[in-house]
Amino acid sequence: MSKNIGVKHRSDARACHRKQIITKAEQITAKHFPKGKQLPLSTEFNDNWQSLLEDIQKSFSSFNDLRTGFNQCVKIINAYIYEAKSTLEPLSYLVFQKAEQSIRNQEWMQQSCAFQALYTSWFEHVKDTGTKQDGADIFRSILLSFICHSGCCNHDLVRAFATKLSGKLDLKIINNASFISLTIDSAGYNTNIKNTEKTETIYHCYLSPLTLAFIKQLNSVQHEERYQSWIKPIESKTLHALLTKGYQVKLPNLAQSLKKLCISAIGVIESLPNININQAILEYATGKNKSYSLPLDNLARLQTKPTSAISTPISFKRIDIPFKKDPIEHRSILPTKEFFKCLTHALRENGIKKLSRKALSTSLESLAAQHQLSLAQRTLLSWLLLKSQTCKPSTIRSYHSTLSRKWLLFSEYYQLSIIDEQSMLDLYHQLIDNTPTQKQKCNLAARLNDFHAHAAREFDFPLLSEVIYSGDKNKAHTNAGFIDETLFKALLGSVLIIDDLDNEEKATLQAVLIISFRCGLRISEVIKLRLSDIESSPTAWLEIRENQYGNNKSHASLRRVPLYPLLLENEKKIVKQVLNISRLSDVKNTKSKLALGFGINKSEPIDKYFMSHFTKTMLRELSGLDHYVFHHLRHSAISRLQLMCELEDAHAVIPEAVPYSNSICEKIIHLISGNSARNRYYSIASFDGHSDPEVCFSNYFHFSDFILGYKLSKMHLDVTQKHMFNLGLASRRYIKALSDNKPDGSPLVAQQFARYLVKKLHINKIRTINDGSAISNNDISSTQKRMPSQAPSLNTCYVILQQINSGLDPRELSHKFHIDHEIIQKWYRNAVELRKITTRSGNPRLRAYGNGFLPPKPSSLLERRWLTTLIDKIRLHFKDDNRNLIKVIKFALQNTSQSKSGVYFSSPEELTFFIDTFAFAIPKNKWRVVTFSMEHASHKTLWQNAYKGIQSIVHKKSSSIGKEGRGAVRLELRHSNEKEMMERRNQRKYSSNSLVYLLHMAGIMMMKTQVE
Repeated sequence: MSKNIGVKHRSDARACHRKQIITKAEQITAKHFPKGKQLPLSTEFNDNWQSLLEDIQKSFSSFNDLRTGFNQCVKIINAYIYEAKSTLEPLSYLVFQKAEQSIRNQEWMQQSCAFQALYTSWFEHVKDTGTKQDGADIFRSILLSFICHSGCCNHDLVRAFATKLSGKLDLKIINNASFISLTIDSAGYNTNIKNTEKTETIYHCYLSPLTLAFIKQLNSVQHEERYQSWIKPIESKTLHALLTKGYQVKLPNLAQSLKKLCISAIGVIESLPNININQAILEYATGKNKSYSLPLDNLARLQTKPTSAISTPISFKRIDIPFKKDPIEHRSILPTKEFFKCLTHALRENGIKKLSRKALSTSLESLAAQHQLSLAQRTLLSWLLLKSQTCKPSTIRSYHSTLSRKWLLFSEYYQLSIIDEQSMLDLYHQLIDNTPTQKQKCNLAARLNDFHAHAAREFDFPLLSEVIYSGDKNKAHTNAGFIDETLFKALLGSVLIIDDLDNEEKATLQAVLIISFRCGLRISEVIKLRLSDIESSPTAWLEIRENQYGNNKSHASLRRVPLYPLLLENEKKIVKQVLNISRLSDVKNTKSKLALGFGINKSEPIDKYFMSHFTKTMLRELSGLDHYVFHHLRHSAISRLQLMCELEDAHAVIPEAVPYSNSICEKIIHLISGNSARNRYYSIASFDGHSDPEVCFSNYFHFSDFILGYKLSKMHLDVTQKHMFNLGLASRRYIKALSDNKPDGSPLVAQQFARYLVKKLHINKIRTINDGSAISNNDISSTQKRMPSQAPSLNTCYVILQQINSGLDPRELSHKFHIDHEIIQKWYRNAVELRKITTRSGNPRLRAYGNGFLPPKPSSLLERRWLTTLIDKIRLHFKDDNRNLIKVIKFALQNTSQSKSGVYFSSPEELTFFIDTFAFAIPKNKWRVVTFSMEHASHKTLWQNAYKGIQSIVHKKSSSIGKEGRGAVRLELRHSNEKEMMERRNQRKYSSNSLVYLLHMAGIMMMKTQVE
């Protein structure tokens, strides 16, 4: 009782002390801001805040009291700001720079020395007794070898391994390295493997041949009755008792918990012969640095390397989103505002009868059935329906008030059907940032976690690698993945069979993929690169900085990254060619132009949703694995750097992960981290845009397990042949053969026994995909041979002719752009000849820029977007209807005028043919017809049928007493921004020059002979 009273007394004392601090902070705030909500102007506010800060530092002596008082002052001021709807904010924040606690303290040193003595005694004993041990001793030996020889000093892994030892071990092998996969359920870990039902945390632990030898011994006694009746320890306390059995009294400094005992074992690992492991990997071994393994089928790709063959044309810009066909036809998507009203009405009680769960579910289901909903609306409604099965209607109304309005408002700005992980996080952060108080932020974050779990499961939203909000207790997900060299080559090859991009755009797409895969840039960082951000040097340093095309993710994202040294020769050729064309296209030499742009609209970054969706789809199609996303290009680059820094012969060990020779690896590492090996992990963090290596370990390093196992497999066995036999490493004959073949004076290495033990334990190689079925290999070179050579793009043609018009020699341009001189000469001849086409009055028919021979480009951003889409559609349709398209191009060039927009028609049949030919790309509501002398025309009915459904304007009326004529029309293209331009310029119409520009350029590029 007295103990309880003492606890209560101390709790009351702490509460009283905290209350006094808060009261003092409120008095200080009132002293410096006496008007409360009526905040002063910005300058006076800053002065008052500075004086408050000085006063509060004098008022509290304890750091904890200062922190509590300061936070209370900030809370009060923020409340004033929120109520006043002001843009002011406190100028100061408390920043804690507390050094990380080292594991190598005095206590650890004592425990490490004690464990070293335990290990020495145990290893000497097993060398002498060997296979004479009973089952319990072998079980203990396996665990000690697992900790000391296999480097698994993480107590969670030891417990998981002990549990596996109690049953049947599922060992696997890759690149002659044996490992076991262990599932961890403990808190503090991200999940890294997504199964059909749930996400899990799975670690691969690579086993030393010494550990395998003890497992082989266990297999020989596990069927004995004595071993089967022995209760295997699986809890921390029983495992600690087994490992320290007989040594607690002899070694009083031994750690008293399994966790500390495992950590103290790293001293043994460091002392093993021929073992050199740095502190970062040792801390990974103890679990202090969290790093997550690859999924098994992804890991297997490093050995088997299959890719599926893709022969049919694929699309970059057309995204087919599967959905269930709605049985109710002719319904439009319900506007967000109306949907919110309907949803609120469905959740509201009528005041007469209490709303039941069944009635609520019926009402929500009715809402879903009556309207065609957007993906954002369907996701929200589906989640509320799910919650209505277990929650009261009042709880559902609370969820609705917390989440619905924000979700519906902000989700409108995102394409949820193809959204990537980073954009998903940005959306959630927007929702939370627009929530005023800390408590409300936490409540919303809790709802969003539940909501996103349902959306990921039912609507295939991406899993998140970060927690939505720092106050959240749910596990984040590390989407572990690595793209091997074979798969990346197949990805680049798949770009060649895209049917809605020209060859220049394909090369640009390949360049984006290459830069992200080799340099580790985020998708938003690649697409916003400007020519001024790329240094003109042999290294071609990339400057990742904020610009008009996008912001950096964080302050640490501002950095410089080497480009050319990281590229393979064929990749360097592609990137150089793309950058060369971009520089040559920058006629005005502004340097702010995008380095990697598409088509005619190069002033706008590539759509990252299309880029992300294409990459994700192709990686999954080629590999057969459904976890790949665009961000795994970045994962691969950062994991590859870790392998290069840790393994001297990385290419020989894992050629599918590291394609560089040793000399190139050394050059790259020197560029990134200099000569010092001490801060290499901080250099990698700086290279990939993070403030410290912790983020790299927890999200991007996926080979820490392999590195640890590989380094420990190099352990020298400074023991006799008899001891090796006693340890169970191999037969006497096998040991003798190895000893006879080794160089004089050099000891045997543990790895030399791996092949023998794998054979004896019947360890199987891992398969690439879950069902083990084979995937046909894809020959990338055959894909490239299969692709026909394509003409240069329309944009390149325009740039070249523009420079010829400026006085440059076509032969020089042929060399710069790597285009046949005859092709450029043909373009030039055609452009000149097209300008010679004249009207009856002798004026040129085709409009030209300045006094040259090129048509003026559309200036509006909307028009350039529309024109890009039109070009894509014509490119796809041309092979099926090229004869008709060529015919209408020739007709348009002969029947246009530089003073008027559009194409002139004197026959209704020609108009019908022209409109029908372009019907696949240009809808009727995009056209406009201007009529001439139509009222009394002899073919009036035919004309009206020809332009039926198209807006018409009378330009010239026919006379009732004049001669009857056939009539004529001019077909114009309506501008994408027509309404706004009409209001601004007070005009009754506003036409576009996009179609005439396109047909003019098509004539320049396609005409094979001089135009008559």
